[in-house]
Amino acid sequence: MLFDQDDRVATAEEPPGRRPERRFARWMVAIGVLLAIALVLVGGAGLWLKGKVDPSGPPGATVALEIPRGATTSQIADRLAAADIISSAEVFRWYLRIKGGGPFEAGQYQLKLNSAMGDVVDALEQGPDLPPAVNLTIPEGLWISEVAKRIGKV
Repeated sequence: MLFDQDDRVATAEEPPGRRPERRFARWMVAIGVLLAIALVLVGGAGLWLKGKVDPSGPPGATVALEIPRGATTSQIADRLAAADIISSAEVFRWYLRIKGGGPFEAGQYQLKLNSAMGDVVDALEQGPDLPPAVNLTIPEGLWISEVAKRIGKV
């Protein structure tokens, strides 16, 4: 019987000292397979995330969104997702943490369905749309109480 360096029995088919090289090769193959799987998973997650941050296709129709006073950024994200302006409220929260943004002003916004998150943040940072203008003519000679009644009707 032949003994190799580690006092293991060497078989007739295998020359002494070859067993550690095989183990090393097996480990390298296993590590390579694990790295390939990790690369596929990371790549898939990256593509999924890109689809959430910047959905494919053009933005949809314009919709009105009201942001109430005192709404937190998290509540705004929930409203945006519920209105289908963004694809995911949770991804939007992470997007804001990483890229920055907020707090946003309360008011009425005109946003597009299926928008990229960067476009939504830009629109929210510009502030709400102005309320529609109303023309009011006040003739001369009216008392203040009469002017107040006319303004109250508008």
